[in-house]
Amino acid sequence: MKHPRLLTLLLLASCCTLALGQPNTPSTAQVQIDCDFCAGQKAAANVIDLSSDGFSRLAETEVDAAGQAAFTLPVTGPLFAYITVGLGVPGQDSRYRVYLEPNQVLKLRITNEKMEYTGKLSPANQYLDDSWKIMDIVGDEANAMVGQFRKFTREEQEMVAVSFNKRFVPLHEAITNDNRLTAEQKEILIDQNKLMVLWRIKALEGSDWDKLKEESSYEVPSFLSELPVRPAYLSSFMDSYRKVIELEIRTHLVGSIFYALEKEGFTNEKVGMSRIEDTLILLTDRAIRGNTRLAPIREFLLAKNINLSFIDFGFRPQLVQNFTKFKEEYPNSSYLPPLETIIGKHKQLGEGTEARDFTATDANGNTFRLAELKGKVVYIDTWATWCGPCVAEFPHSKKMVEHYRDNRDVVFLFVSVDEDTQKWKTFLKGDRAPQGIHVNQNSASTPDESSIFSLYGVSGVPHYILVDKAGKIKANRGPRPSEKESYELIDGLLK
Repeated sequence: MKHPRLLTLLLLASCCTLALGQPNTPSTAQVQIDCDFCAGQKAAANVIDLSSDGFSRLAETEVDAAGQAAFTLPVTGPLFAYITVGLGVPGQDSRYRVYLEPNQVLKLRITNEKMEYTGKLSPANQYLDDSWKIMDIVGDEANAMVGQFRKFTREEQEMVAVSFNKRFVPLHEAITNDNRLTAEQKEILIDQNKLMVLWRIKALEGSDWDKLKEESSYEVPSFLSELPVRPAYLSSFMDSYRKVIELEIRTHLVGSIFYALEKEGFTNEKVGMSRIEDTLILLTDRAIRGNTRLAPIREFLLAKNINLSFIDFGFRPQLVQNFTKFKEEYPNSSYLPPLETIIGKHKQLGEGTEARDFTATDANGNTFRLAELKGKVVYIDTWATWCGPCVAEFPHSKKMVEHYRDNRDVVFLFVSVDEDTQKWKTFLKGDRAPQGIHVNQNSASTPDESSIFSLYGVSGVPHYILVDKAGKIKANRGPRPSEKESYELIDGLLK
């Protein structure tokens, strides 16, 4: 069962990472469902899960023969949650975003045409629904500007932000003047929209690299300087608040420290990207701890930074040290279980673990399996034609291939994730692609659980994997061809 309009709303709730704060007093909210065509289907309430970018279940039940279902959820304050109704098939269930409060009952009447709310929280939930309809429009407009926005003048960019915010003005006026809403409800409903617009604009802007280079600092005073420090927005699972924080960590925090290192000669050519990444892991953690203004949300920022570092840098000793320190400081943190899950997954892909076999297709349409290369040292380059950094490494890849040309124990495997396979084949016919085994595996033709992304925890390209002759992982998220460490690792496996 699908609810087309609401699938878009689900996409807006990225992956990411929040957890409920520690409860002060036990309190609950109740959700009642009335759906004539849902009899026998599963119903659940979920929040976003730190460990998997998926959903963590708060409660579940089954819709009875009369189309009725109900469950009670633990809440300590305002909470944005997702109510799921369906057969339990990911991507096919209907998801409904709702606003809940302690000691309140929210009744949902689901029909094929619309959602109806009953109870004291019905006005807030109707405004939430209206907000996401507008957000769909803003999202479409923002997506149409991707790649173009950064070419706009500063004045033009500001006008885009004004235009996005204007779409919410009538709704925000209605919220402000609605006496059925509490002051807290008005604030949280309006702020979540303003923050979503801020996230959209920041995502379109990307990083101002010149400004980052100029202002680069190990302390990063500009980090989250424009964001209000509101722990309640974290505990409520406000998507837009979390998304702005994530973007700021990945751009201003990491970017500022990266350029501060570069100023001191800490470059890829001199020390290698692996050492730079280890240093970034250490210094970003230190910068968060040193920012007194962010102290009220420091626990979340540290946990989020650890989470993102695992995604971006893989399993690193310095990252494990950061997590150990976090665990000692926050022994009762609700972020610990999902972080431990993340660490467990990365350990399964650590050095010495069995390389996971996968299938792909070569340019002639033949099926290829990684297992066919067992007995060889395999350097896997996961890339795409549209990925600038991937293609920028190819001249270095050519040098590496040439360096080991006469050694039959080394194989270079290039796994393209291009969905436009014709574009990939055309690229291979030119002179930019290195020699080696070239195959394609993309989301359109490969089930998620069988993809190299899922099997090796790949979060983006380029991604490099080194496998030894015994079929064991030597390095997942290994060094790039441009790093001398690549040669050192391969030579070590050949001895």
